[in-house]
Amino acid sequence: MNQGLLLHPSSKFKDVSWLPVRARSVDSLTGLPILNNETRKVLIGEFSECIKNNGKWACINIDADQLKSANTKYGRGFGDEYINWEAAVTTKAIEDAGLSNTATVRVVRPTHAADEVIVWFFNLSDEDMQKMQKLQGSIGISVPIPELSFTFSLSTGLMKSDEVSIQKSLIDTKNWLTQDKERSAFDFFQTIEDKTDELAKLEKISKDLYRLPLSELMKQQNISLLIKVMTDNLGGTRISEHLLELILKLQSIQTIRLLGNKVDRATYITMLQALGVDEADLNNVESPEALVKLFRKLFGGE
Repeated sequence: MNQGLLLHPSSKFKDVSWLPVRARSVDSLTGLPILNNETRKVLIGEFSECIKNNGKWACINIDADQLKSANTKYGRGFGDEYINWEAAVTTKAIEDAGLSNTATVRVVRPTHAADEVIVWFFNLSDEDMQKMQKLQGSIGISVPIPELSFTFSLSTGLMKSDEVSIQKSLIDTKNWLTQDKERSAFDFFQTIEDKTDELAKLEKISKDLYRLPLSELMKQQNISLLIKVMTDNLGGTRISEHLLELILKLQSIQTIRLLGNKVDRATYITMLQALGVDEADLNNVESPEALVKLFRKLFGGE
């Protein structure tokens, strides 16, 4: 094991004094506050105040890639080191970002997901906001463990208060909050957490796609054989519904390609449209490798 790996989260983010006494539960492994119901209420309160005061905020969801595979192949102890590394890398990236003194940072560990860390940032300056994507990139690093043929890596999802896609919801939430000081932004808070979780999982799926032998997958004759190839190449881990959906799309694209002129044109075009594939792109595919390249362009995020 690489002795130079960060395995201890910064003590600064283990502080639970911002929480009421009844909510001061910490993760036994990393020492970070646990995101239980009481902790969530406090975070929603801070989020709500930030919105009411026209403050800037951000949320990053961090997901450890292949944690189940790490536990299966090398034991729970190795998986625990992986989780500690995830927390340590996250907290170091935040410290190194040099955020302003006005910024409030909360790093928590969800109770429902052993492979996740969530970070909320409140009251950010304009300069802090500009640093968020670089900070996200600093967290999403990869560190190979050559002696075990394994790589520690993290997938991340980031949402910021200046995202164009959420401006209407943000304005509506602020208006709703200002009508009654007892109200909180519970629904909007959950929406942001869900969006960052989805973004992190999409990045994770993209990495899984690149580890899979897609040309071999295309040759499988039934779903059982398809799943076997996938699990064999992903370390026997559980396959996400999103990843399975993408692989089935690959097989559908291959089916359409092979059908060619054997179906009427209207049906052919309808099938292409359903998968979001342009006829010109499919017509230019001369080999399974080129088809895989097209698939990754469409669904895998090159």
